Amino acid sequence: MAHHLENTTIHPSAQMVLRKLKAKGFKLGIITTKYREPVMDVLSHFGISELFDVVVTGYEVKRHKPAPDIVLEAAKRLRTDPKRCVVVGDSPLDVQAGKRAGSFTVAVLSTAYARKQLESPKPTIIIEKVEGILDIL
Repeated sequence: MAHHLENTTIHPSAQMVLRKLKAKGFKLGIITTKYREPVMDVLSHFGISELFDVVVTGYEVKRHKPAPDIVLEAAKRLRTDPKRCVVVGDSPLDVQAGKRAGSFTVAVLSTAYARKQLESPKPTIIIEKVEGILDIL
């Protein structure tokens, strides 16, 4: 924990994508199973904390992903219908939580999961690169 920032990287395109989405008027949130403090440290470290309207951790809801609780809580804090939300993630659990909340789901290919694993929960769409979100929205 003391060295978590040393071992954390950010996707090279992430800041650009987030800033473009924010400039287009999108409300942005993070839903994560991680503890709040290290998440906030990472956001601050990379200078992107101001881009997010909400951060919801798995410790702030009753049920963890794949249950929809974390997505529903984020939508509530954003004061929007979960059906108007886009859940972007790189794991099958992200997709399942988003689908169960009724949200549009975008699975992003990464080294964490194989394409077949991301296809299994049937996301609305699969993209190969983070930047692809800009083409969808």
